Amino acid sequence: MEAKKTHNPRRGKVVYLALAAMALLVAADLLTKQWAIDNLSAEILRPRTLEICERDAMGQLEPGRRQTSPYVIIDGFFELRYAENCGAAFGIMRTWPKPVKSTLFIVVALAAFGILGSMFLRGQGGRFLAVSVPLILSGAIGNLVDRIRFGYVVDFIRFYGEMPDSLQGAFNTAPYWEYPTFNIADVAISVGVIFLLIDSFTEGSREKKAAARHAEASEAAKASVGESGSPSPDAPAESEDTNSRRAEQSAEPAEPVPPR
Repeated sequence: MEAKKTHNPRRGKVVYLALAAMALLVAADLLTKQWAIDNLSAEILRPRTLEICERDAMGQLEPGRRQTSPYVIIDGFFELRYAENCGAAFGIMRTWPKPVKSTLFIVVALAAFGILGSMFLRGQGGRFLAVSVPLILSGAIGNLVDRIRFGYVVDFIRFYGEMPDSLQGAFNTAPYWEYPTFNIADVAISVGVIFLLIDSFTEGSREKKAAARHAEASEAAKASVGESGSPSPDAPAESEDTNSRRAEQSAEPAEPVPPR
């Protein structure tokens, strides 16, 4: 019989640590976004004819604020530049209709909180899952706060550079490359998803090994019972002829002993 897997619910210190980590990550995300708003952008003074994140006749999205000079950290590679994301992480779904995006974001956020929170509290998974859940949920909270406040997510971390000539010729690529601008919440979500995948692989392998050990222990127990004198299920049964001959021999009278 296969052993039933049980989970020990996560309680006490583990839950408090997870909540503290989430609070710190959300605070770091919102504070860095506010810094980007204050130092890397400025208000748009012209009259507005479109709603924020609405497209004009040229297909351009209406911004909430305008970019100012970026803060260069490594010239030609890494800088902090203000950007607004009307879609999901790394600019995904930025061209989707606004009602569809709003509904989808709410559904995904509620599903993430319900599923991951339940898995965490019930004790499912291993250590990687225990780390991944606070990361994913804190990132979801940080970006959701932006959507409620502004209608878009503030991004500001940008990596870029020139493409080597050899790669341009071999793959017919553009002369430069640029990674989608992101924020602390996006990093938390991405790292959390990686940890969640690692946990699924490691826990699956651990369960297979436990099942194999359980099967080996069951076989060893059966073998030990057979050696102790109980009939083994694989031992052949005695024939009826052998049993009848033994019965006849026991029924024959013993020969009398002659007197001396």
